[in-house]
Amino acid sequence: MDDVGGAGGVGGVRRRPVWSRDFGLFFVARAVARLGDTMLPVALAAGLLQHGYGAGAVGLAMASTAAAFAGLVVFGGVIADRFSTRKLMIGADLVRLGTQALAAVLFYSGHVVLWEICVIGFANGVAGAVFQPGVASTVPRLAADIQGANGAIRIAESAAQLAGPAVAGLLVGFASPGGVFAAHAATYAVSALCLLLL
Repeated sequence: MDDVGGAGGVGGVRRRPVWSRDFGLFFVARAVARLGDTMLPVALAAGLLQHGYGAGAVGLAMASTAAAFAGLVVFGGVIADRFSTRKLMIGADLVRLGTQALAAVLFYSGHVVLWEICVIGFANGVAGAVFQPGVASTVPRLAADIQGANGAIRIAESAAQLAGPAVAGLLVGFASPGGVFAAHAATYAVSALCLLLL
């Protein structure tokens, strides 16, 4: 993806229609990953409350992810300028696949310690900060109609944001909080695979 080029492009980048194969893969990656992200608060709340923690613990676990992301996303942009955007995004997805799989194991086993959940959340936030700058720079490489492409992605992410909590609630009800974390890990596996195929 980083080496796309050819005649007829602008600035050495060949332009493609919105719904090219590569944009379709990127669209799926963003929609699925967003669905998983919006499932996470429900999984954390249900899982921590189930293991005897209070609302404060839930807030602390969520804050660990948000603080890491907010504090490091600027540096993520600097890193993205120096390295392959696609490789960084795939690496970030694989890190988050690992962290959420580990969280699923902890919740399935019943060995849930707040500081461990916070460390996992912090690692997730760092990976998110590395991933996010690549989103904006990837779309112009995949589609000629950048506004239309961004609009399609925003619609998909909004739909995922509405559906995520409901899906997480169903998984908690029919499986367990660990099941939601396992599903969340799977969304990063799908995202990484789609990005790999670009």
